[in-house]
Amino acid sequence: MADQVRVYISIGSNVDRERYVTAALDALANWFGGLEISPVYESEAVGFNGSPFLNLVV
Repeated sequence: MADQVRVYISIGSNVDRERYVTAALDALANWFGGLEISPVYESEAVGFNGSPFLNLVV
């Protein structure tokens, strides 16, 4: 049996947010199977004028 490694990936988008966050989660689930997903947080853009981000950790 292979050793398991825990990896944390940060996902965020402020452009078509739901679409791109969902696409990222779908791609990761297709590649790795079951995922542990944090709550989703909204945060303002920092360092530039832009729409708020959706952020989470997988």
